Amino acid sequence: MSKYAQALSHLLPTGFAWPRHADSVMMRWVAGVGGVVDEFERFCLQTYQQWLPHRTCSRIEEWEAALGLPDPCTGYVADPLLRQALMLARLRGFAFAYPDSSPAATGNIEAMCAALGYTVTCFYDEVFRVDRDGVCDRLGTPGQLFVNMSTMCEPMRVDVDGVDHRLVECTQESSILLCLLQRLVPARFEIVLLVDGELAQPC
Repeated sequence: MSKYAQALSHLLPTGFAWPRHADSVMMRWVAGVGGVVDEFERFCLQTYQQWLPHRTCSRIEEWEAALGLPDPCTGYVADPLLRQALMLARLRGFAFAYPDSSPAATGNIEAMCAALGYTVTCFYDEVFRVDRDGVCDRLGTPGQLFVNMSTMCEPMRVDVDGVDHRLVECTQESSILLCLLQRLVPARFEIVLLVDGELAQPC
């Protein structure tokens, strides 16, 4: 018996005409009415939760329309988890490691990408200087930001001409990440995107 049915049963008068036996017609009627009220409360709670952006799964389209999504960066995204992450990123913004922290800090960039579901490692390219750097230090031009994205890949099987092939299917798109990085990273940096250590598309 639901709590609503218990509350209703306590409101009934006492006496022979108001039996409390679970199989009686009166208590079955009380259980039915209490169940309807309980179901209505659960429906209202679920409807309320669907309007919360971090819990919704049936109102994503309405939230996206209110926030101007999809935008030129993301385009159409089929993955509902990524759509929700992009929506929350537009609503909340990004929390940096400490106040007045630079959005160009590698730790902040990695955290922002992780919030969108991407696993990346970042480092800056620096010019080699004599008497300052060792033999194994990186060489290059200043102002370059290297972002190495680790793709999430899973093995898959396809049947081609009757032959069973083993392939790898990767679900993350580097083009979305590159476009988002161009928004987040200050313009003075040149973004070089790597996918699993290989050059994807220099900015």
